[in-house]
Amino acid sequence: MSADRHTLVTALIGSAVAGGMVVAYPVLIPAATVALAAFVALLMLLKL
Repeated sequence: MSADRHTLVTALIGSAVAGGMVVAYPVLIPAATVALAAFVALLMLLKL
């Protein structure tokens, strides 16, 4: 149960940081999209 909360908190912090970065630097949206796709693919590959 505790690991699930840590995963959720990590995901929320990551989303907040990514959202702030996209708002501050809108030019990076395409790069952020590619990075997100790569991260999701890695997550699915490792089944974390």
